[in-house]
Amino acid sequence: YILAIGRLTNQKNFLELIKSFEIISKKNPEYLLIILGDGEERYKLTNQIKSLKLENKVFLLGFEKNVYRYLNHASVFISCSKYEDPGASIIQAIYCNRFVISSNCKNGPSEILNGGKGGILYDQVKGSIEESFEKFLEINNEAKKKYIVNAKKNILKYSLFRHYKTLIKIINKV
Repeated sequence: YILAIGRLTNQKNFLELIKSFEIISKKNPEYLLIILGDGEERYKLTNQIKSLKLENKVFLLGFEKNVYRYLNHASVFISCSKYEDPGASIIQAIYCNRFVISSNCKNGPSEILNGGKGGILYDQVKGSIEESFEKFLEINNEAKKKYIVNAKKNILKYSLFRHYKTLIKIINKV
């Protein structure tokens, strides 16, 4: 399955993901879409799912305290946010060795995915989720592992330990 995580808000752009999944599902009927999170757009998203007749393919599972059990079994993680800071769910996905497809939105994804070397970044104006998913399917498993390793190396700079070391350097200069 494809996994997305976040509050059900306009920022997370799940309406676009559901529309894109309709196209993805026609070409790849074996995939399901699971969205974890709750929020003010739940009703709107539910109606979109019904209008596209995706009730047996798209599941809004609500808030989940332990997202790792879902991440550990997902084929791919998709973030389609309009903006992020910094993108904690992307970091969680990378931690669980999941391949990431993300919008190249302001703040976060490009830095976390090392400019596209740690996953697929798509432009929300010129690119699409469907094209990115097709690209993901075309990448062989060995190359996917390289993307994930690159992403894991890159997220080390966002760890508490790394921030601690940077802070110590700053303090020692004073």
